[in-house]
Amino acid sequence: MSEAKPKYPLLILDTASKRTWVGIICKESELHWVDSRSEPSKALFQLLRKLQAQQHFKLSDVASIAYNEGPGSTLGIRIAVMAIRSWLSTKILSNTTIFAFNSLAVGLTTSVEANRGIEQIIVTDARRNSWNALSKDKPDQPRLIDNTDLESIGSQLFLLNDFPRWTKSEANLQALDYRPESCFARPAFTKVLREVDTPQPAVLRQADYQKWVPRFKPQEIK
Repeated sequence: MSEAKPKYPLLILDTASKRTWVGIICKESELHWVDSRSEPSKALFQLLRKLQAQQHFKLSDVASIAYNEGPGSTLGIRIAVMAIRSWLSTKILSNTTIFAFNSLAVGLTTSVEANRGIEQIIVTDARRNSWNALSKDKPDQPRLIDNTDLESIGSQLFLLNDFPRWTKSEANLQALDYRPESCFARPAFTKVLREVDTPQPAVLRQADYQKWVPRFKPQEIK
């Protein structure tokens, strides 16, 4: 996968974790950011206005925009996606390149810096007794891992903080703080970006719905 080459200013929206995070890189290696633990439906736009006031930019100035496609909060991710689509459709964003990145890649960037030379896998809970996972040897291939398989893996396992957890596991999971600022402050942050045509949430598991078939007892049909 070729490395992304965003133009600046680059606006970054991360609404996938319990911490809504908005950042801007006005020129290469110059990151400014704000965050909040309020609901993303309110926090995203409040943080954006705050950052605009601090760094004196308008949305129309933004040359590139990056958003967290997941895994993480479905509601938070959809809010960011809908915001970008709205800005594009109303021409507030014009000639703006869109990039997606995922939570696991951000966590992996932080972990690799702190644990060089060690095989690592970053995970978040995916419900249904399974985990979203990204390994150091395949940093662009997020996948689902069954809990039983996770418990048998010999690699060092890191569980991202600030993401929901439901699954009980005997795997040796080490907590890892989720800090987008640690990733995007590094020149190599472009490795986590992937250019996209249309913003949308990531899907690691296809939703399956049971078809409802109406059934009637003979005496109920008159």
